[in-house]
Amino acid sequence: AYFIRSTGTKIRAHVGNGFRAPSLFERFGETVIGRTPQRIGDPTLRAEQSIGVDGGFDQRIYNDRLQFGATYFYTHLQRVIDFSFVDPLGLRANGGYFNRPGGLARGVESYVEAAPFRGTDLRASYTYTNSARFVPGAGLQREFVIPKHLFDLALDQRYRAFLFNFDLNRTGAYIAPIFENDFPFRTAVLTFKGYTKADAFLSYERALTERVVLVLFGGADNIFDQKYFENGFRAPGTVGRGGASVRF
Repeated sequence: AYFIRSTGTKIRAHVGNGFRAPSLFERFGETVIGRTPQRIGDPTLRAEQSIGVDGGFDQRIYNDRLQFGATYFYTHLQRVIDFSFVDPLGLRANGGYFNRPGGLARGVESYVEAAPFRGTDLRASYTYTNSARFVPGAGLQREFVIPKHLFDLALDQRYRAFLFNFDLNRTGAYIAPIFENDFPFRTAVLTFKGYTKADAFLSYERALTERVVLVLFGGADNIFDQKYFENGFRAPGTVGRGGASVRF
């Protein structure tokens, strides 16, 4: 990273790689199918590998009361360990663990933060993600449960001992696999519509002693009672929460 003090600009970049060795079970594991022990591990498995690159900038202006920035990211899963009930090489009757190419994820993250008034903090962010997974025999296909578009707007307002939090989140459409829980255990890939969810909470702090502070809080998730799905499963409607905590 490099900071240009005269303009309040930070330029940053990062590159790194990931590595995960196969577990003992992935290499030598066995299971019992029809009372017959079956080997599902593969002692020749190679480690998972990935590489990631990102770069961007952060800019502060108006005496640090306004900040914005953007980041480009790229991640490549070069090799992963997967499990299949059918051995792609035909060497094991009941499949097992094997190596395959991973997927790709690339996109842009951007944000704006502002403190327009005393006790007020605003933050807006947007993320675009183009991700793909490797499917044997079909190549790269769209990744599951990763929407292309995400937007978030958050407001924190403090007034004396009160703190109000409001968060508005917009999640774009995504695809997810749905599994049958009975024979023949079929799978279908469904498209789930995007949704907008808002949460609001209010807290109050009161000092009991010089070191002990009582915090009372209450609010609700999904205050507009939106119907939406997370990872292909129905999410709850409006959920109220409240309570107390002690900080010391």
